[in-house]
Amino acid sequence: MKLYLLNDARNPLVKELFAQEIARHEEKLQYLESRWEALFAWEAEQAKHYGHSLILRQAINREKQRLQWLREEQAKLPK
Repeated sequence: MKLYLLNDARNPLVKELFAQEIARHEEKLQYLESRWEALFAWEAEQAKHYGHSLILRQAINREKQRLQWLREEQAKLPK
C-alpha cells in the first residue's frame, strides 16, 4: 500500500487505499483457502506433500495476519 506520500490520515484517499488493500487480500485469502481444500483436505495428502502444505498454510496465515492488521488500522482512521 502506498501510504508513505500521504501525510494526513484524514485524506479521503487513505480510506480508499485501505478498502482496496483489504479487498485484494480477502480475494487472495479466499483463493489460498480454496487451494488448501482442493489439495489438502485429507491428512494423507498433507503428509504426502508435506513441504507444499507447510508453505500454503504459511501463506494462508500471512494473509489472515495482514487482513487483521489492515482492519485494525482502518478502524483507527478518523471518521
